[in-house]
Amino acid sequence: MDFGIRLKALRVERKLTQLQMAKILDVSKSNISKYEGGTVEPNLETLIKISKYFDVPTDYLLGNEIAGDDYVTPESLSPDEKYLLSAFSQCSEECQRYLIAKAQVLSVEGISAVTEYRKYIDEGKKSHPLHGTEGTEISKKQI
Repeated sequence: MDFGIRLKALRVERKLTQLQMAKILDVSKSNISKYEGGTVEPNLETLIKISKYFDVPTDYLLGNEIAGDDYVTPESLSPDEKYLLSAFSQCSEECQRYLIAKAQVLSVEGISAVTEYRKYIDEGKKSHPLHGTEGTEISKKQI
């Protein structure tokens, strides 16, 4: 993916027009169009402004390999990943720590851990029908 495609994807993700983007970067609307069309590349100062505004590395904008982990962009997330990030960010700090711990267990033990947990919950319902399983699951309302 080249610079123009990445810039447009980031701009569209933020629901910005080319004119709005031009004002943010202090360039003309036609320059934004040229950047996105691949006919002109921004100067270093503008490239840095774009990087800072979208909070992405300049290497990402230029299409270079990024050392270490791959950089995740909003447009690369699936709807489920976006939902999880949104739900996670709305949790309390304690809830976030709990979810991270559970995710670490699941990444090590895999789906068998989910199956065992489900059996545990089901057994709890049978042995304590009056108490149920309050507090064992996090509902969407709690998140």
